[in-house]
Amino acid sequence: MEEDQLLRFVAMKNEAMEFFTGNLLLGIKPDFPRVREMLIEVQNFFLKLTGRADIGTERILEYIRETPLPAPDFDRRGMKLMEKSRDSLGERIFHLSKQLLRAMNPDFYHALVVDTEWEKYFRLQWCRKGETIIEIDSVPDGVYYLDSGVAETVNGKGEVLSMMETGTIFGELAYFGREQKRTATVRAKTDMVVRKISTEDFKKMPVIVEIFKRIAIARKEEIKERERSVN
Repeated sequence: MEEDQLLRFVAMKNEAMEFFTGNLLLGIKPDFPRVREMLIEVQNFFLKLTGRADIGTERILEYIRETPLPAPDFDRRGMKLMEKSRDSLGERIFHLSKQLLRAMNPDFYHALVVDTEWEKYFRLQWCRKGETIIEIDSVPDGVYYLDSGVAETVNGKGEVLSMMETGTIFGELAYFGREQKRTATVRAKTDMVVRKISTEDFKKMPVIVEIFKRIAIARKEEIKERERSVN
C-alpha cells in the first residue's frame, strides 16, 4: 500500500469515527446511518487496496447492524465490546412477534434461531417520523421487521387502523392475497429502525416463506376480529 493511499484510508476512517463517537467540541452527535455509509466506503477502499477487509471497520459495522441506534450511555461508554450483544434477529423475532408466536413450530424455531444464514438478507433502514414505508395498492417489494419505534397502518380514507411496535413483522399480507397489492399504508409514527428483506431474497428460502404465510393468516384473523368488534 502506497503512503498516500494509507493516509487517505486513515483520513476516511477518522472522519467516519467522528460521526460514530460524536464530537462535542464540533457539535457532532453520533449518526449511525451516516457512519454506516461512510464505513462501507472505507471498507471497499481498503478491500480494493489490499484484497482483504479491515477488521476494525468490520467490527464497527457489525456493531451497527446489531445496535442500529446508540445506547443511552453510548456517549460515556461507547461500544460495549466485552458484554453480550443483543439477541440475534431470529431470536428477537421469535420472542417479540405476536404474529410469529402464533405461527411457530419447532422447524420454524430452528430456521430462525439455529440456522441464521437468512439474517444477512435483512437490510437496515432508518426512517424519520412521518415517512411512508409502504403505500396502499402498491406492488410489494419486501417484508419488514420493526426493530425500534412505532408505526401506524392507514386505510385509503386516511383512517388509522392500528399501531405497530418493536418486534412486529409487516408487509407480508400482500404476498398471500389474490391481488398481491399492499392492503394499507404504513407510516412512521416515530423515528424508526426497520429491517427489510426483499421479495427476491425471501422467496429463496421456503421455510421463511412459510413463516410469513402463517403470520399473514394470523394477521387476517386479527383484522376480521377487529372488524367484527367494530360492527
